Amino acid sequence: MTRYALALALMLLAAVTAQAQDYVYDDLAASPAVDSMQAVARRNAAVAGSWHYAGPAVELAGRNVVSSLGKPIVKGKVKRSLKKIYRKLHLSGKQAALRLDAQGNYALWVRGMGDVARGRYVYSPAQGLLTLYWHRLPVTCHVKAGKRLGLTIETDHMLRLLQLASSIVHNRHLADLAALARNYDHVNLGVELKR
Repeated sequence: MTRYALALALMLLAAVTAQAQDYVYDDLAASPAVDSMQAVARRNAAVAGSWHYAGPAVELAGRNVVSSLGKPIVKGKVKRSLKKIYRKLHLSGKQAALRLDAQGNYALWVRGMGDVARGRYVYSPAQGLLTLYWHRLPVTCHVKAGKRLGLTIETDHMLRLLQLASSIVHNRHLADLAALARNYDHVNLGVELKR
C-alpha cells in the first residue's frame, strides 16, 4: 500500500509541476555541450549524498501585511498537519532516503521496498531548483541546500484540489492545508532532509 501511495504522490507532484518546465528542458539541452562531467560534478556537490527524512518543509508568500504577520503561526500549524500525513506514508527517520550522486542520478529508497523511483536529476543552484525526472516526467523542487536539504514544490493547484476534497470528506488536516490557498499567493510544501 505504501508503494502505491508513494507512487501516487510522485505522479501528483509531476502533474502539478509539469506546466512550467520549458526552461529546464533548455538547460538539459545545453548542458552536454557546455558542461563537462567535472563541471556537472562540481555543481552537484552541494546536493550529492544520501539524504534522510528530517521533517516537513513549508514556504509561504503572503498577499498582505496580515498574512505576513501570521506566517510563523500558520507555518507551524501546517508543519504539524504535514507531519501527520507523512507519518501515514511511513516517512520518518531512516525509513526513506533520497540518494543523489554527483553525475546526476538519483534513487528514492524506502525501507522494505528498495528503490521505488530512480532516474536523472538536474540541479540549478543559480535558480535554486532541483528537477527529478521520473519516467520522463519532471518534478521540479525549490531547493535550500546546506547542512540540511529542503525540497519544496509549488502547490497552488494542488491546494485548490485539497479545498474541494476537504469540503467533501471533512478531513481537518486537509482543511488546514486547503485554507492556505485563500490567504497566500505562493505556498511551497515538501520535506527537509538530513545526511
